[in-house]
Amino acid sequence: MRIVVVEDEDRARNGIKKLIRDMLDERTIIGTARNGREGMALISEVKPDVVISDIRMPFLDGIEMIERLQVSGCSSLFVIITGHADFKYAQKAVKLGVTDYLLKPITRAEFQKLIDKLERFFLDTGRQRTPEKTSDSPKQNIASCSSAVNYVLRIITEKYFQPISLEGLADELRLTPEYLSGLFHRETGETFTGYLKRRRIEKAKELLLKDSMLVSEVASAVGYANGRYFCRVFKEQTGMPASEFVRRRLIGIADNRNSNTTK
Repeated sequence: MRIVVVEDEDRARNGIKKLIRDMLDERTIIGTARNGREGMALISEVKPDVVISDIRMPFLDGIEMIERLQVSGCSSLFVIITGHADFKYAQKAVKLGVTDYLLKPITRAEFQKLIDKLERFFLDTGRQRTPEKTSDSPKQNIASCSSAVNYVLRIITEKYFQPISLEGLADELRLTPEYLSGLFHRETGETFTGYLKRRRIEKAKELLLKDSMLVSEVASAVGYANGRYFCRVFKEQTGMPASEFVRRRLIGIADNRNSNTTK
């Protein structure tokens, strides 16, 4: 199962996440949201198998979020865990066909029953997600990438010279690092780290060729505080040390000039 948790209270959200991790696997949680509006955007993006949601939340309550998602064609299973024992909410939840409606505080035993129920459903129905195709090379059409991956690509393009981490970007997108990493690789054909290195070294090559900058200055300009590490990455990406890259380029320029003079 791939689960999204939508809960505005930090303590409750973290508690649900801990129960899921204890009973299933940390990778099961592919994202979290702090309100119904965030939840709707996230669920539409990642299409989880199960959504566990509160009801009363800022911007958009859980019931309305579920209604809108179902109208849009969302096929996720919905579970409501709420502290509000209002019969009207329960009625609406039943009409929407939610898989379960639990009241806080939920015990570990109750949550285990929920997990067992969900697992039985998937086993009995044979329901499973269609495996997403992987690629050995980057996509040519970046426009076909998801909004989450496009966001990561844009941040790397605009802020390659700043500290950028997969964990930080995943937190901004309300996704888990594991899920974002897998999504990025599936859609671009590259790992997050590999893509970031490649873009930084491409920019470094431009600076080394155009500007009279020291290698250490170029390293800093493309986001590497450690010059030695930059040199290691540069050689890894180009097959030669940065100093050799500059030397060969200068020799090439000189040869071209001599050739033109001869002519």
